[in-house]
Amino acid sequence: MNRQPAIALLLCMGTVISAADQGLSYDGSSTVYPIIVAAGERYAEVDPRFSLEAKPTGSSSGFRSLIARTSTIIGGSRPISAKELKSAADAKVDFVEIPIAFDALSLVTNPRNTWLKDLTVAELQAVWSNGGPTAWKQVRASFPDANIALYGPGGDSGTYDYFNEAIMGKDRKIRPDYNASEDDHVLVQGIAANVNSLGFMGMAYVLENAQTIRAVALDSGKGPVMPSKQSILDGTYVPLSRPLFIYVTSEQLARSEVAGFITWMIDNPSTIESVGYVALPPAMRAKIKERFQRRTTGSVFSTAAVGTTLAQAMGIEASADELKPVAAKPAATAPVVAGAAAIAEVAAKAASPAWNGPSALQYQQDLERLRAAALDLARRSLEETATVEDLNRRTAELKAQAEALAEAFKSAPRQPNSGLSLAEAAALSK
Repeated sequence: MNRQPAIALLLCMGTVISAADQGLSYDGSSTVYPIIVAAGERYAEVDPRFSLEAKPTGSSSGFRSLIARTSTIIGGSRPISAKELKSAADAKVDFVEIPIAFDALSLVTNPRNTWLKDLTVAELQAVWSNGGPTAWKQVRASFPDANIALYGPGGDSGTYDYFNEAIMGKDRKIRPDYNASEDDHVLVQGIAANVNSLGFMGMAYVLENAQTIRAVALDSGKGPVMPSKQSILDGTYVPLSRPLFIYVTSEQLARSEVAGFITWMIDNPSTIESVGYVALPPAMRAKIKERFQRRTTGSVFSTAAVGTTLAQAMGIEASADELKPVAAKPAATAPVVAGAAAIAEVAAKAASPAWNGPSALQYQQDLERLRAAALDLARRSLEETATVEDLNRRTAELKAQAEALAEAFKSAPRQPNSGLSLAEAAALSK
């Protein structure tokens, strides 16, 4: 089967990674969804028979699928709840809980908003309280007298649940008069269209959409802290740092393709980093893999309070060195420049009737390098040492490289069996 149309579909909601029979299915958290899609795409290169259909419906919906045994893998941006645990026990569903990554539940606003730099936990609680302020000036005197436009996930979302408990407490719910959606991309669009907006979502979506939304620092009493890999791991981004999970029933784990995929995910933390989340430290990952290999069922995290670390919940005793984060691979900036330059040269010389440029695979690889560099740029924009000049310069470089790549592919002559149509290339470029 030609792999390219399947890869193009990876960018759509309701992803199909390949068309093999007897495939796997994912249901649940939209926060975990990018990890599953990236891991599925990479694992399909390891095992061409691998197939995965993924739909981001929200953590609560995913847990209903777990209990009903209707999906292979369930994603949760929160742990399974005590009530859901009882339902699983009543239905005689045994499952394995696998922590897979760390995330910073991020506060976001419109990048044209020049005044909303940070919020205290108390201010955030006031903003999201039922009957709370309707104008920003009511939140802080220095803010403008402009209407507050709130955006967030709906009630089926684990992100909603986690935010609610971390900010409002167990006995209170956030105000109902906000723009809600289970689709984070819809939230991004709304925030990007309103300069007075405030929303919350997983950090990967902030990095992915760094040109259209901007992170807001959170002050929990020790000064404003931005969501970042460092602030998640050093414990300073509180109370909105959280682990992410996948859940699989014992019956599904009897399938070799299911167990193989999950083992590969645990062993390849670079996939986590590639989509903007924080990979688990090696010592923690080893403990999780050991638990997974024993097929230990049940949840160790369902009764833990917000703020409990994975190490505490799992009883991991390790030194600071053992719990250091996975070293992130440097962005492939040099190969990006080289690849784009080579393609631009082909475009300039494309007068012969044959396709003399890179193959479809090479085009795809260059495009992925550009994406990796763009993600690295988004991460840099969240660092305190970043300067506007450096970010503008790098943005211009990447834009030029992307335009050269797209123009070269569009204008260069093609052979009939080059493997990637213009329509598929356009889908990949979005």
